[in-house]
Amino acid sequence: MSYKNQWPTNRLLSTAARLVEHAWNENLASLGITHAGVMALDVLRSEGSMTQAQLAHQVRVQAQTMGKTLHRLEVHGHITRSRNALDRRSHMVSISPAGERVLVDARGWRRGCWVATVTRTSSSAASSST
Repeated sequence: MSYKNQWPTNRLLSTAARLVEHAWNENLASLGITHAGVMALDVLRSEGSMTQAQLAHQVRVQAQTMGKTLHRLEVHGHITRSRNALDRRSHMVSISPAGERVLVDARGWRRGCWVATVTRTSSSAASSST
């Protein structure tokens, strides 16, 4: 096997993560949500209402990136935003009943998608190595 066919571990992990997230997003699109949206809703469900900046910190993304995710979630009715009583310059973000329902549905998709992705990736890797 030549060196050109050997990938460093970090490249393998990065590629695997992209493939899994892409597969999740394809399946989650029918629910009107993305993997990033699922992560945000999951944090809101477990931690309760918080500001956009706090949520971005919890999910480990930039506040601007979280703003785009929250906009999509709000359009689909998965979250609500209300003025922060302690700081009128910011809003508190909360998961809505529709967000709770889509989170349950998304978890089912993720489980099925994970199995399908691992199976597909494993069979692709086996066929390309022969």
